[in-house]
Order: sequence, then structure tokens, then C-alpha cells
Amino acid sequence: MAELIIGNVVESITGDLLSVISEEIRLARVVKVELRKFQQTVSIIGIVLREAGKRQIEDENVNHWLMELIDVIYDADDLLGDFSTEVLRRRIVMGGGGNRILSEVSIFFSSSNQLVHQFKMAHRLKKMRERIDAISHDRSLFRIGGYNDLIGSLVENQVRPETSPYERWPYVIGRDKDKNEIIEFLLNTDFDENVTVLPIVGIGGLGKTTLARLVFNDKSVKEYFELKLWVCVSTYFDVQNILRKILRECIASEELNANLDMHELQEKLGEELHGKKFLLVLDDVWNENPRECLFPKDYVLEPRELVHLWMAQGYVNPLGSKRTIEEAGQDHFMELLSRGFFQDVEKEMYGNIVRCKMHYLMHDLAQSVAGNECITIDRAHEIMPQGGARHVSIIATEDYEWNRFERDGTIRSLLLIVEKRIEIGHLDISCFRNLRALRLQGVVWDVTFDSISELKHLRSLDLSKNDKLISLPNSISRLCNLETLNLRECLSLQKLPRGITKLVNLRQLDVSGCSRLTHMPRGIGKLTGLQMLSTFVVGAQWNSDAARFNELSKLTGLRNELAIQNLERSASISSEEDASCFMENFALQYLGLHWVWKGDTANERVDLERFRPHPDLRGLRIEGYSGVRFSSWVAQLDKLVVIEISDCPQCRYLPPLDDLHSLKRISLETLRNLEWIELSENSERLQSNFFPSLEEIELKHLDEFKGWRTGTGTEGEEHIQDEDDSSFFMLPIFSDKIKLSIDECPRFSYMHCQRLQLRGTTNKILQQLLRDVGCHATVPLSSQFTMAVPTPLMMMMMTSISYMSLSTLTSITIESVGDAKHLPVELFQSLPSLQSLAIKCWPCLKDASVRTILRCLTALKTLEISDCRALDLSTEDGDHSDDDDDDEDLHARRLQGHSKLQLVHIRGIHKMESLPWWFQHLSNLQELRISLCLGLKSLPGGVILRLLKTVRSLELHSCPELDLAGQEPEDQEDMPNLLSYRPTELQKLVFSDIRKMTTVPWWIQHLNNLEQLTLAACRNLKALPYWFPQLTSLKYLRVEDCGELSRRLKSNIGEDWPKISQIQSVSTE
Repeated sequence: MAELIIGNVVESITGDLLSVISEEIRLARVVKVELRKFQQTVSIIGIVLREAGKRQIEDENVNHWLMELIDVIYDADDLLGDFSTEVLRRRIVMGGGGNRILSEVSIFFSSSNQLVHQFKMAHRLKKMRERIDAISHDRSLFRIGGYNDLIGSLVENQVRPETSPYERWPYVIGRDKDKNEIIEFLLNTDFDENVTVLPIVGIGGLGKTTLARLVFNDKSVKEYFELKLWVCVSTYFDVQNILRKILRECIASEELNANLDMHELQEKLGEELHGKKFLLVLDDVWNENPRECLFPKDYVLEPRELVHLWMAQGYVNPLGSKRTIEEAGQDHFMELLSRGFFQDVEKEMYGNIVRCKMHYLMHDLAQSVAGNECITIDRAHEIMPQGGARHVSIIATEDYEWNRFERDGTIRSLLLIVEKRIEIGHLDISCFRNLRALRLQGVVWDVTFDSISELKHLRSLDLSKNDKLISLPNSISRLCNLETLNLRECLSLQKLPRGITKLVNLRQLDVSGCSRLTHMPRGIGKLTGLQMLSTFVVGAQWNSDAARFNELSKLTGLRNELAIQNLERSASISSEEDASCFMENFALQYLGLHWVWKGDTANERVDLERFRPHPDLRGLRIEGYSGVRFSSWVAQLDKLVVIEISDCPQCRYLPPLDDLHSLKRISLETLRNLEWIELSENSERLQSNFFPSLEEIELKHLDEFKGWRTGTGTEGEEHIQDEDDSSFFMLPIFSDKIKLSIDECPRFSYMHCQRLQLRGTTNKILQQLLRDVGCHATVPLSSQFTMAVPTPLMMMMMTSISYMSLSTLTSITIESVGDAKHLPVELFQSLPSLQSLAIKCWPCLKDASVRTILRCLTALKTLEISDCRALDLSTEDGDHSDDDDDDEDLHARRLQGHSKLQLVHIRGIHKMESLPWWFQHLSNLQELRISLCLGLKSLPGGVILRLLKTVRSLELHSCPELDLAGQEPEDQEDMPNLLSYRPTELQKLVFSDIRKMTTVPWWIQHLNNLEQLTLAACRNLKALPYWFPQLTSLKYLRVEDCGELSRRLKSNIGEDWPKISQIQSVSTE
């Protein structure tokens, strides 16, 4: 398949690359002659390789000959890349201006030096052409198969018939060993994976299909697999068509299968294969779509990074003048996505795909197609493997021997892949002189840049997440072919070098998250090819090295995203080009405008109108703006999806946002003086269609905010007459699927939504909320509001929050309530759909009435109670105040009948000495986590034993008084009865910092489904009990910081090692 990929390299040689050289250099006659001959030779080879890529070669010698041609084409591309780079460097230097520069290069660019350079160029071209001629004139290959023409001798032009699993020949000789190895692999029962893949790869004519037939029809294979399927893929690899063929093998109904879409095919196929042991043979798989597989399996890809890597290798060419190369690459990605090459797709708010994984079957296919051209080195390898690789990924670890690389001119991609940031000291990669793409993301090292600056072919450089990178040297200007430079999240980066302005081919510059970056280099406006500049930092007026704000106007190709930082340094833009004349020209998806608020009003004169963006903007963030009001264009961005406004201290109100029907997220943070958000003139329709797309509202630190109101405010308008008068404020009805977070907004209570988070509120707000819930919706407005002369519009829209229904609320978090002593039980009686409840940081809470709440919240699945230091849950055992009788069995039946609770997390409840009785009746509980309960002393035997019937995960952390040894004889008598009823479900068990635990609890020996056990910081544990080897289901054991026990579990030498040696994975750090 490399013949197809190499076509792009051939195009670069015969097209743009040669034209650059011929136009820019006053070539000697001998050079022009060699160039013309070379171009003709490469063009012929390109035709051969493209034609070969469309066919399946049946001769091993011809395949070997093609690989030689591919190697020489790559070398030719490197050679001409050297020449074009030299041309580009000369153009940059000569175009720099200034007598000093001309003086420094006058000798270098003397006529004699140019003649020497051209002579060397002609000599290298001639040698390369002679090498190609030597390969091309191997006539013994040209007449294979009776063809006299070149192409006819290389390829099989007939349409390939579909293969079948039936044997063509009764006898096959010499394949018994291969057959037996494959059958042994297929019948192996030790695999952990549900699906295993075995690729059979090789050049055409070797007998791959014949070997697959032998295995497919073997008697032992027939008996082992319930279902055997054979599908011929042939030349066009399309996942949907393949699924249809597979389903056709399962269900002999053409008409049924033909009408199913992708989702229905997957669903139907899943039904047919569920629970069955099946063998699937995909025969005749070969196509141009699987490109080099640059990442390991299950790696989370960023499509944008993938496109940049394709660009670096020359795989992407725009089809029209109106499409950028990035857009063409995105089109390729979407095409592959539509064919099922990618899975686990994640999208951001704007609808763009930001993360995905390569489908595991496609990964195996791409890896087999790429062969040795694309390899991955894991920690088991020491250095680079044998030659031939062009694209290398290294699963990076700190102990890897980084500087043992050998000089290699064939590698064109080098990717270091890390799970977390690693530090490796010095790194020398100058040996890879022909690299096109270098990825060092998350690798912290001292960037001297000496080795990188030698990589003159480099087009994509990723140094992101390097915490030690403070600055880049000017020698970066030597990378004149660089298209993509990723410096994202280099937290120490302070400046970019002036030399970066000479990278005339640069298209992508990402400095997002570089919080210490002080300015952009002067002259950045020269980089007119930039398509993405994540951040533009305005420099201080005194800094002569800093770019001025108006240099942005020269970057006319900017799109996607732009954040402008430190706008306070350009408080008066009148001395520069007016921002409004170019901001609208940027086809941005996201715009960030950031001022640093210093407690003065120096930037109040800045009119936001100057920053009016493109009307198609989808994301807007404004931070630190000190004006009182916002520009009207904010309310006119009808395609806006996300708006975030923060740290605007003077802002009292916001313009209408309710006409922005595409808006999905609103975030308002630290607007201390914000009082209201205006409603538009169309607000009479808002009751039925208010923010129809909204998904999330975040309100933080809004001291004066009361809600929405009609009418337009002015800067001189007085505050509302009475701070508790809500007559002008209303809360329109939002979609019931909204997630709402309210953090320290003391004058605002709640909204109609699906998920609600209240933080930093008070008991007064909670009581108001209860009154609102209790009010009847039909109460006349005049009895709830004090108004002067209300207009009909106000009468329609001034809906009290009492009208708001909480029936659709599914999640509520109430946090940091400083003065409330009781949970508002009445509130929870009005929440029939609530599935998640979190009560956090109520320092005065004494009564939680959890049992009563559970009876009210029949849909509740998750409960968290944390950091309530005055609360004692164990005293709720005798609390039956909400019932007319004291029948405990009745309460238990009620809990068992109504509770759907699956997860409980109790944290920081220090007065709780024991679990409350109602725990044993949570019949659906699957996960229990108890942490930092300093007063917890026991888990009652009856409770814990009944929990073991349903709970799958139990975690106990930092409970220093907890004693797990209590009442052992009596409880052991009950255990057999419990096990006879149903086996235990517990699969994961964690003990961390349980200081009084001196032995492993006895009941663990009866956990017949336990798979994971963690013992951490339990320093009084001395040994494992004798029955520990009976835990035959245990797969993972982690023992950490457990003193004497850790010593006894040392591999092969510890006294207790024989008790755990059979466990699949053991960690005893």
C-alpha cells in the first residue's frame, strides 16, 4: 500500500518543488538539464507506482523491485528538499533588509559560492538519476507474465473475483506448520480479551487465502466455534458494507439487511453474535485508506493533530483554491470517520470532534498494511529496531536510553508518547536528519535547540507541556519549512524569539495555556500564512521587541480561535489601526478578549464596539473589562454557542441574550455589581421558547444579581428602590434539561432546570426556596409583587419562582451552607425525578433525616453527605417522627420497595460512630465509600453482611478508630445462611489508613467474586490469614505502606509470598 501513499511524494517532486528551484535560482545549464531529466524519470516512476497501488502484485520479485523504487523516491524527495530549503533560506535572508544582514551574507552569496553550490546540486541529481536508472533497467523483471510493457509486467489488470471458504485443491503441501500454529492460537482459552485478531499478511500469491481456507475447514475449528463467517473485502474497504456482508452470513435475508443503517447493522449483528463463540475471516483486505498508523492502540487522538501530521508528510492536497490544506485534511478525516475508521468520538460545545480513537480492527489493519514502515517501540525495546522504518512512535518512560539513537536518514516521523509528564534531561535527535514531524508532548527537558535546528525538513514540531521551556532561541529561524509549532501549556515560557518571524511557511502556532508569555515578537505580522494563532499577547508600550496590536490586521488568514491577552496595555487604540476594521475579517469560531484588572478605571474608555467579531462567531469570552455596559453586538451574534464573562467589576447589567437561540452555555463569574440581564423585545414568547438550546448555566460570585428584567438600563440609572423588591425581576422558564450551578449568589435563589448546584448559600435562601415551592401556581401576581403600574408585558412575564416546577430536577448539590441546622425535608418531597443528591460542607447541620428523604426520593441513585462536622448519622436509628407507628419492619419494607440507591459516599462525618440501621435495607446499593470519618468505630456485623449481597465496590479510607474485628463468632454463624440465599457480589475492596486493623477481616474469605483488593497505609497489619489462598477469583492485589506485611509479601522471599503468588497482578510498593 506504500505505492499509493508515495504518490503524494512524487507529486511534490515533479510539481511545486521543482518549480520553486527553477524559479528562485539562476541555474547553470548543466543543472537545468539534470533537473529536466530527473523530472521525466520521476514522472514515469510515479505512473508505475500509482498503477501498482491499484492492483495486487502476484510476484515476489516485482514487489521487491517496487520497494526499491519507493526507497529511491523517498531519498529523491529528501535530496530536492535540501535544495528547496536552501532556496527558501536565501530568500528569507535577502528579504530581511538592512545593510548589516547583507554584509554578513555577502561572502556566502558571492557568485563563486553559488557556482560551487550549483555544481554540487547537479552532481547529486545525476547520481540520484543514475541510481533510479539502474533499478529501472532490470529487464529481467519487465517480461514477467509475458508482458513487454513496463506497467503490464507489474500488475494484474483483471477484476478480482470474490473468494470463498471452499477449497479449490484437494491437497496443499508445506502449510501444516502454519496451519497448526493458527489453530492453536484460535483454540487458546487463556485470552482475557473478548475478541482477538490474527492478521495473515504478505505480498500477493503467497497463499494467504489458501491457508485461511485450511484453517476455516479444519474439523477442530468447526467443533470449537458455534458460528463461522467468511467475508471477502476485496478492493473497496467500507465498514458499513462489510457489516452488511457479515450479517448476510448470519441471516440469509438480502431485503432485510439492505434496509438497515449503520447503527441498526451494529445492533442487529450484536444480537446475532451475543454469547456465541464465532470465527470471522476477512479475506482479501487491501486498500489505500489505511494510512500509516502513528499511534498505539486505544490512544486518544486529536483530529487536528492527526491532520497536521498528514500535512507534514505531504498526504493532504487541497482540491480547490478556496479550500485550505487544513480543511482538506479535515475532509479526509471525516471521510474516514464515515467509513468506521474511528470510534469513541467526543465533541465540544461547537460540534467539532476534539477526541477519538482509531477502531481497534482498523488499527490492526493499518498496522499490517504499513508493515515495517510504521513501528511502535515500548519499554521492552532498548533502541531503534532494524532499518526500514519511516514512522516511529516511542512509548516514553524516564528510564528509556534516549541518546542511544543511531544516525538514520529514513525516519520521517518521530513521536514520543507519554501518559504523564516525564523528565529526561538532555535529548539529542540530530541523527534523524530527514524528520518531517517531531512530537515531544509532555516531555520535560532542557531545550538547547542545537539538535532540533539541524532538522531542516521539519514541518511539524510539538514541544507542548514542557514545564522547563522558558524561551526558544533565534536558531528556530533555520526551520524554514516548519508549518506547525505547538507550544501549548509550556507553563514557564516567557517569550518567543524574533527569529520566529522568519518562518514564512508557518500555518499553526499554538501558545494556549502559556500563562507567563509576556508579548508577541515584533514582526509577527509577516507570518501572513498563519491559519491559527491561539493567543496574541499585547506587549507593554516600553517594550521595543513587542508586536503592536495592529500587527494582527496583517494576519488575514486567521480562523478557528484567537485569545487577545493584556488588552489593558492598549487602552487607547486610537493611536493604532482601529480594531473594528479587521476583527470582523477573521473567520473565528472562538474569540477571547482579556484585560488584567488592576483596580483602576484606565480602560473604561475602551469601547467594545472596536472588537466587533465575525458574525459567525460561536464562542466568546470577555474577562477583566472595566466598562459599565457591554456593546450591543454581543446580543447580535445569533450563532453564538458559548458566552463566558468574568471579572468585570463595573458591569451592572448585560444586554439581552435571549435572542441567541443557538446558545448552549452561559457562564457569569465574579461580576460583583451585576444586578440583572435584560430581556429582549421578543420576551413575550419566552415562556415557551426561552433559550431552546441551553444546556448549562454557571453563576459564580454575583453579589447583587437578582435575575432577568425588562427594559433597558442606562449608566446613570439608580438601583432598584428596595433591595428585596423583586417586582421588576423574573425567572423565565428554561428547558428542563439544563445543568445549573449557583455559587455565592446570595440574592438569587434557583431556576427551573435538570441539574442544580447551590454553593455558598444561606438558610434564608433555602427558606425562600421552600416558600416558593409551597406556593400555589394560581395565586394572583398582585398578592406576590408590589408594582406601580404594570404593563401587560410585565404581567405576562413577571413570573415568580413559585411558578417554577421542580418535577424534572434530576441532580442537586447544596454546598457551603453556613447556618442551617436541618435539611429542608419539604423540598425533597417536591423532587420526584431526583437521581443525585449531594449535601456538602454544612458545619451546623445536626438533622439530615436521611431515612425520610430516601422514602421521598424514590428515583434517587446517588447520595453524598460530606463535611458536616455536627451531624451524627448513627442517631437516626430511632427517628420515626414522620410516621404514625414505630414498626421497624414496616420502615424496612418501605425502603426495600422504593429505594433505587446505587452509590453512597459519606465523608467527614466525624460524630458518626456506626452505620445507621437503614443501610442494610438498601437492596440496590452497588458502591459504598466511607472516608475521613474520624469517629467511626464499627460496621455492625448484620449491616455489613447484608451489604455484601449487593455491593460491588466497598472503600474505607482514613477512619482511624474503625475496628473491623467485632462480633466475629456470631457473624460467622450467619454467613452460611446469607451465602445460601445468594452469592456475594463484592468485586472491589479497599482499606486505606485503617489504623486499628490488625488482621484482614474474616468475612473476606467468603467473597467468592472478589477481583481487586487494596491494603494501603494499614501499618498494624502483620500477616495474611491462612485462608487467603482460597480467594481464587482475586486478580489484582495492591499492598502499599503496610509495614511488616509489606515485608512479608516480597516477591519469592517473603513469608507470605506463597499465599499470593498465584494472583495475576501483585503490587507491593
